[in-house]
Amino acid sequence: MKFAIEAHPYKDETLTSWIIRNAIANGSDPRSFAIAVFKKDSTWYRDIDRYLPHDKAVQLSQLCTLSQKEIKALTLEPLIQRLSHKDYKDNPYSKWQLITPIGLKGSIRTNGFYFCPKCLADDDVYFKKQWRLAWVIACPIHKNLLTLRCQQCGQVFSPHKITYERPYLHICTNCDYDLRQSQTEVADEEALSFQKELSYIAFHGLTKTTFPIIKADTKDFFLTLTLFLSLFVHINHKDKYAEIFKRLDMDNGHQFRTSNNTTFARMYIKDKEHLLCLVSKLFKMSLDEIIALFQEVNMTQYGLKRTFKSISPTVNYILHHLDSKVIFKPSRKLSREISPKSKEEVDRLFEEIKDYIQI
Repeated sequence: MKFAIEAHPYKDETLTSWIIRNAIANGSDPRSFAIAVFKKDSTWYRDIDRYLPHDKAVQLSQLCTLSQKEIKALTLEPLIQRLSHKDYKDNPYSKWQLITPIGLKGSIRTNGFYFCPKCLADDDVYFKKQWRLAWVIACPIHKNLLTLRCQQCGQVFSPHKITYERPYLHICTNCDYDLRQSQTEVADEEALSFQKELSYIAFHGLTKTTFPIIKADTKDFFLTLTLFLSLFVHINHKDKYAEIFKRLDMDNGHQFRTSNNTTFARMYIKDKEHLLCLVSKLFKMSLDEIIALFQEVNMTQYGLKRTFKSISPTVNYILHHLDSKVIFKPSRKLSREISPKSKEEVDRLFEEIKDYIQI
């Protein structure tokens, strides 16, 4: 049985958004609609925008006019395969650091559904793929920072939980606050411009080589981007590297709202904005200028590499031009000399424990 009414997907729409719109059009709620399609409640609470298993794509294609390929195109899977340095086919559930995770606790999402309050006021409301990309911190149209939570109750934006009695995408599912009234903040121009370039490269490829990378390869580019985002978190507040921030005309005393071991994708939006500004300015330098700057602050191979799990060809090239020495801190000396206990001390200790042992 096909959908009674089928909504046409927008070019940059997510699969979740398309299913929600079809549920509303057919007089249902997203959860019930998804159960009817996938036969399992749990499928709806997974991140099907990031990866939809083949059998689920088959089930969905049998109920609508879209082919399996067209359904897969609504997910972020093709984008991840094209941009991630990891072998996605071996483990499709592996995470890519530049996709914002939704975070699940049962049916409650703790992260991931960023939105633009002004876009929710449009006649045709839908959720854009770009809103799931970690570097997209602002609406490209309205230029304001994206919002994650209801400003009245604090709940993460949860359109997957709307009901058929109140099928409104702009209403908070927890407290009924009109999310279109959310206060917004204008994004930094540097970060906004860099965001635009990153999105163009992600969807259209690396057509220009002005960025400081070894070759025009999108996988190298986005891995290098991830590595430098991580580096700036690591060297923040360190006086040794203050000259790097000074050269980029940025403050090295930024107070991150999130902890240092948090991935970029999970960071607070203002923290991400700050990091994007830093990397944007760094990427305006040539590779030789970056190497010279790192050499000037005595950054070693160890100092650069220890924050990374994977190394891109570009970062590997930079490493070969840095000092390879490793500086170890001297071990702490004991404040007192260790000597054997006296017979009296041993006898006393034995008296304390002899009731607990068998002789």
